[in-house]
Amino acid sequence: MVAPTTGKLKAIIDEIATQLDTVDNLRVYKYPADSVQEFPAAIIQDNRATNQTVVAEYRATSPQAVYHLEVVVLVHLADEQAAYEEMEKYTSADSPSSVKALMNNAIVAGVQIIECTKAEPRRRYNLGGASLWGCSFWIRATVT
Repeated sequence: MVAPTTGKLKAIIDEIATQLDTVDNLRVYKYPADSVQEFPAAIIQDNRATNQTVVAEYRATSPQAVYHLEVVVLVHLADEQAAYEEMEKYTSADSPSSVKALMNNAIVAGVQIIECTKAEPRRRYNLGGASLWGCSFWIRATVT
C-alpha cells in the first residue's frame, strides 16, 4: 500500500499514527515497511494477513464508507516469554499502551468511529529477513 496523500483515508491513518505516537518509544510507520530497525514498532497497513477481504466498503447510505486497516506491533526480542510480556501492554484492553484504548481516543472530522475490533494471536513475523514477535490489530473506521 502506498501511503495516501489526500482524503479521508489519509486523515484516518494520520490519526491512528498520532494515537500510537503517544506510546513511549514506539516507532510508528504509516505504510508497510520492508524492514524495521527500531523496536518496538507499529506498522499501519491494509489488512493483508487477516480475514478482511476489502480495504473499504462503499455504501449508498450512511455510513458512506467503512475502512479496514491493520496495525502490526512488533518487538525485537528473541525470548518468547519476554516477547509475550512486552506485547501484553499493547493487547490488554485496559493498558495505557493498549491499541484498543488508543483507537477509542482517535477523532477525525467526518468519521463516526475508529475502533480496534480484534487482535490476532501473538506470533512470529518475518520482516526484512528478521524473525520478530508481534501481533496484528484490526482497525475499522466508519465514515459518515
